[in-house]
Amino acid sequence: MLETLHQLITRANALENTPKAFGTDTLLHRAEIHTIQAIGLRPGQNLQQLADRMAVTKGAASQMVTKLVRKGLVKKDKGEDNRKEVLLNLTEQGWTGFHRHEAFHAYLHQVLLDHYGEALEQKMAELRGCLQELLSVTDLYEEKVKDF
Repeated sequence: MLETLHQLITRANALENTPKAFGTDTLLHRAEIHTIQAIGLRPGQNLQQLADRMAVTKGAASQMVTKLVRKGLVKKDKGEDNRKEVLLNLTEQGWTGFHRHEAFHAYLHQVLLDHYGEALEQKMAELRGCLQELLSVTDLYEEKVKDF
């Protein structure tokens, strides 16, 4: 079982660390496309709102937004009521990436649906339960290894 889990983690890490263009002119890492997704789902939000929604610090969100602005995917607009407030929006390239990323998720869902059919929801619930158990065991393991 541990070997299978190790293989899964290795493959997941490889997939996660492989950037994709998502129809844009630049390769995007997972954190970048998910920042684009978060902005696209709520255009016009400020930096603090983005940080809160992504569960990261304002500084981390700021660094990511700066990187995406340089790549031409995000733009910073001034608020109409408060000219000091910076509102985040996607550029045309950013929207392309957003829509391709949404299509990518829909494709992944369809692959699972094709494989599991009507049992998909049940399988997902079972998997969620197994993963929660593994996380609990990992918590116990981390606590025990401190003594070694």
